[in-house]
Amino acid sequence: MQKITLRMFQEGSRITGQYTCATGNMDCRDTNTTGTIADGQVRDGGAALRVMLPDGSSCLFNGRPSPGNMPAPAVKLTGTYLCMQGGGFIERGSFQVERAY
Repeated sequence: MQKITLRMFQEGSRITGQYTCATGNMDCRDTNTTGTIADGQVRDGGAALRVMLPDGSSCLFNGRPSPGNMPAPAVKLTGTYLCMQGGGFIERGSFQVERAY
């Protein structure tokens, strides 16, 4: 497990922001502890984000509000992610983020 933070800002259907990773019981991949949400969209009741990392890799996050978090604004978002580098897949898994304010 890694402890990630997605600091997201929504303007219409567009999402921008920052990504940070802190070591949980697993190290952050390739010591990438920061990143930028390069492309983010709210669509079909969920969120899709592309996070660009300093080593040139990127991760796609696709999430939906957790059950019991409706109506909006949802406080938890759960989903899957897939990381790529050099045209290949290097990591995939699931994530859960919770609003901190």
